[in-house]
Amino acid sequence: VYIFACQVYCGLKRYSGDEYVTHPLNTALILAQMNAEKNTVYAGMFCDALEKTRVTKEELKENLPLEAAVLVQTLNNYELENQVSSENEEAALIKIAERLHNMRTVRYMDETVAKKKVKETLEFFLPAARKLGNNKLVEELNDLVLRFGL
Repeated sequence: VYIFACQVYCGLKRYSGDEYVTHPLNTALILAQMNAEKNTVYAGMFCDALEKTRVTKEELKENLPLEAAVLVQTLNNYELENQVSSENEEAALIKIAERLHNMRTVRYMDETVAKKKVKETLEFFLPAARKLGNNKLVEELNDLVLRFGL
């Protein structure tokens, strides 16, 4: 799964200049640290794949466990602010883990983009983390919002 993720994101860069794959890998690491299920961690490795790469849904199904591939497809159409529930807790968890990594690296973003990320984090991601009952996520997101404030 790791090798496939590296292939999928090959050539893309982050604002920092790092290889793009570092973002989904960090998302997966955050999920693993939260003891998420294996397929949730795998899906975290592909959190931006359908949006930012040329990988197809079929390729995901061929290279990932089916549950992980379906979860990646769910992420592509998922809007956190409207949908946090026990039915899609895994998708919400991935989105929040992804945002946590974005907030950890917000200093590399253009100021306008960074301010937008901070505002979205405050309005959508913090309440979603609270709704999921993950105090560790809430605390770190809150600290990052305060540090990079509006």
